[in-house]
Amino acid sequence: MTRHQLGLGSGRMARGVAWGLLAGAAVSIPVRLFFAFPLVSREAITQPEFTGLSLRRLFWLLCAQFLLSTAVFEEVAFRGALNAQLARLFGVKPALVIGGAVFAAWHCVITWYNLSRSNLPRQLFWPLYAGAMAVLCAAGVIFGMLRLKTGHLAAPILAHWLIVVNIVVAVARPRSRPTDGG
Repeated sequence: MTRHQLGLGSGRMARGVAWGLLAGAAVSIPVRLFFAFPLVSREAITQPEFTGLSLRRLFWLLCAQFLLSTAVFEEVAFRGALNAQLARLFGVKPALVIGGAVFAAWHCVITWYNLSRSNLPRQLFWPLYAGAMAVLCAAGVIFGMLRLKTGHLAAPILAHWLIVVNIVVAVARPRSRPTDGG
């Protein structure tokens, strides 16, 4: 596959960056609201691997690990190579849906792990897990649409990364709930 077919050509990068920042910021709003005001828990949602990280370690995770080995790797694999091949086989719209489902499946173990390690109520595990998988599938479709709209992987890479940043910061630095002081 050529760089252009993978969505890595230089011609549309600026458009991809702009759309990625816009989409990432827009989708991050409900993410931040979910974590700031959890409807499923009386306390801020936490995950032990991220709670109490130093700012230096948090910055490293966000700017190196989650940018490169999560957003860049996954978007090149899913919205670059996989979606291009699926579009050849099935057409563009089915490729988006199939790619979104494969993207969700790719995350099934890490989602299970993160939910099971979080402080979310255990009795809500299955509905939360199903909801997370549905959101991941939708995210895969949205990232694919960004790739199609802009012709470049910069859009889904930045959107993906900004969403991950907001999730990790929310669980690493949870918002304290005010106490009821009568």
